[in-house]
Amino acid sequence: MEYPLLHIFSQFFYHDKASIVGNSAALAMLRDALTRMLDEKLSTSEIQAMTNDGESYTVALVLNDNPWDHETWNKLAVPYIDDYASEHREDAISPHMLFEMFSKEEG
Repeated sequence: MEYPLLHIFSQFFYHDKASIVGNSAALAMLRDALTRMLDEKLSTSEIQAMTNDGESYTVALVLNDNPWDHETWNKLAVPYIDDYASEHREDAISPHMLFEMFSKEEG
């Protein structure tokens, strides 16, 4: 059995490159989950993946088709991890909160 090895690296700061590194099993799972979401108009989905140290985790996927100026976009936390560029707004919506919001709407 091929384990779905997947690493998702965030941007350090604005305009930096985000990276997804995975083996065939993980990238196929990600592709299939995204395709299913788009084909079936699902707002959320999850896949299980593993890092190269053997730790498993959940990848939460959210389809947010709201306009750019909608609250779910303009309050969404920025993805940057370097301290000077990271999220500092107290009312920012985390990706986990957004997943829960959209899951409730769907359910």
